[in-house]
Amino acid sequence: MILTNHTKYRFIFTISMLWFVWGNVSGQCNFANGPVGELCTSAIYICGSDLDGYTGRLQKELSAPQIWSGLCNGNGTADNIVWFSFTPCSKKVCFKITPSFCTVENNSYSGLQAGLFASCNRNASVACTDDSSNNGQTAPFTLCYNDFQPGEIAYLFIDGYAGSVCDFEIEVVEGIDTTPVATPDPSNLSKGAITGPPSIACDQINTPLQYNLLAPECKFSANTSCAAPQNINPADSICYVWKVDPSTGAMFNNQDSVGRTVELIFTQPGTYTITADIFFHPFYGGSCANASCGDIISWKVTVLPPDTIVNPLIFICPGNFADFCGNRISTDSTVYCASDPCKVVRQDFKVGTSKFNDLGIQNICQGSSFIFQGELYELPGTYNIVDKTDCALVHHFEIKAINLSVNINPASTLLDCNNTSIQLTGTGVTNATSNIIYKWADASGNIVSNTNALTVSKAGRFTLSGSYNATSETCYDEAFIDISSDFKKPKVTAIIPTVKCLSIKDAKPVLTLVTLDNLTFTEWTLPLGSKRNTLNLELDSLNAASSMPYLFTAIGANGCRLDTSFVVNTNFEKAFITLTGEDLTCYHPKDTLILSTNIPVDSVRWLKTFPTFGFLW
Repeated sequence: MILTNHTKYRFIFTISMLWFVWGNVSGQCNFANGPVGELCTSAIYICGSDLDGYTGRLQKELSAPQIWSGLCNGNGTADNIVWFSFTPCSKKVCFKITPSFCTVENNSYSGLQAGLFASCNRNASVACTDDSSNNGQTAPFTLCYNDFQPGEIAYLFIDGYAGSVCDFEIEVVEGIDTTPVATPDPSNLSKGAITGPPSIACDQINTPLQYNLLAPECKFSANTSCAAPQNINPADSICYVWKVDPSTGAMFNNQDSVGRTVELIFTQPGTYTITADIFFHPFYGGSCANASCGDIISWKVTVLPPDTIVNPLIFICPGNFADFCGNRISTDSTVYCASDPCKVVRQDFKVGTSKFNDLGIQNICQGSSFIFQGELYELPGTYNIVDKTDCALVHHFEIKAINLSVNINPASTLLDCNNTSIQLTGTGVTNATSNIIYKWADASGNIVSNTNALTVSKAGRFTLSGSYNATSETCYDEAFIDISSDFKKPKVTAIIPTVKCLSIKDAKPVLTLVTLDNLTFTEWTLPLGSKRNTLNLELDSLNAASSMPYLFTAIGANGCRLDTSFVVNTNFEKAFITLTGEDLTCYHPKDTLILSTNIPVDSVRWLKTFPTFGFLW
């Protein structure tokens, strides 16, 4: 059966914890028998403060067979029943029960059936729901009885009609006090304490040890208008449940962790904390009564490990052996001999190590070797070498191969007018513990820097070397870089026309520059001061007639600058014209006019001005 209580009191959580803990324990914590709530004998005891407003949902089926049949005056069968027990505070007690969300499990039946019992007795039924409609209750209904004995435990059951599964809510209409009783202040109560062995010797492992509880002071508050049931004694309504942390390595003897005395069995060394929690009978937790106790002080237990006896070190020369605890020892070994579980003997053996010569770390360059006693040792690692003349003398050393490589990381490799110097930076990678020694040299072998950085302003080859002083040699690596230069100025070839008089139809002359270089900037400064950013320049007579030079500036892709000038020739001379010819007469009606000039001309145009006729071209 699934029950859900939405009341705000902490008491309901206490109930669930009680049944969870008590399901597998005996003694004073076993306040009920049987599956919780499925039998009258295991009814869920709830005070009025928690019963009023209680909500839940019936489960679909029961976990145990019912020992009663005919619950309502010999009629009815429990399908998914839940029992509650309560304490009446007056003869008349009424409940209002509201079903909701009912399912149909068998045929078309649905709803709830409920009843009241004056005692936990099959023949003590005093009120039941009406089933004359041949169906369960699906609307809110009231269940009352007028002759309860105040202070005596009474019982309420709710069941699904024909197995119908419903939500339900219980309201106390009258007859049960619903005001919670104030809880006594636990801070004013004396604390309890746990006593027992605080330290456990090795030979006590796996042996039951008794621990006792000095009970804390407890106080009970009762509702004077609602007498306690005769079968509830405050002294028997307190349950002590023990715990041990960590649980690994410790257990309760016979799994009994309830009461004022428990037996603990420790199975392994460690530090453990023993605590005990207090639980009350459900009667003490609402409107019937309330209770509280002082805290219980925890108890720490230390389980000691076995005693270990360390024997002096035994030295064995190479080729020899020793016998210990049934073992033949011929190598470096640590042997534990445990003839007694709580007494362990440790014996260390060293082969040929009675005298020890530590040579420390031997740094060698990669691919090189360390020579010792005429032998070459090339592989990195730790070595323990027996002396060739004394078997008890061991020479210890570690070989560390030094890896060293250098690289050059240039910002550029070309010097030009844009970059007149270049910063070269070298980096070294090594597993050595100290710094690399750097040197830069030029093409002639001259040292030009003793750091990993170098500023160059001329072309050539520069070599970076990195070195590390190993134990008996110097590890070395080098890298080089070639720096080139380009400081050539741009070159141009000019095609310069002569500026002369032009007609309106004539195109203006252009000063044309031809170059094979990639120019990033060009600028003309004209004789009269104006500027033009172009390669080819259109000439005008005004600037040309000044007889001043045309200034030209160009910058190449390498940043180098060309400054030059050009003089433009002009020819503004006028031509003097001479015409020769004969007069026209009747005997000489036409004639050829001959034009001559003092300078070469490009073109001639003839115009007749007077008279307007008789002229042939």
